[in-house]
Amino acid sequence: MTAVETGLTGTLRLTLEKGAAPPLPLAETPDALITFGFDPDLDRAAEVALLAMMRRIEVLSGLDAEAAYRLCSLVADLRVTQLVNQRKGVHAVLPRWVADELPASRHPR
Repeated sequence: MTAVETGLTGTLRLTLEKGAAPPLPLAETPDALITFGFDPDLDRAAEVALLAMMRRIEVLSGLDAEAAYRLCSLVADLRVTQLVNQRKGVHAVLPRWVADELPASRHPR
């Protein structure tokens, strides 16, 4: 069972890319790129979110895993998404201005 819970006012655009489904949800806002991690252990959920952000940086920029890790350690923010059930959630947030400055950035605006 899957649910989306949010308290917001705005317009959402869901994009379905055939054959390109990521293993976990990804989100973008005008200000950030966001990846998610879920696991019964909060530390593992944070690790999953961070690894997903590193992978996203690698794909968007061509940076290697080590460079993506260094970038995340400087500018990515980890935030708790949920603690209400057995699966804890964490999301990693990369500011849009950083994403837009990535080398060879193929990130759409």
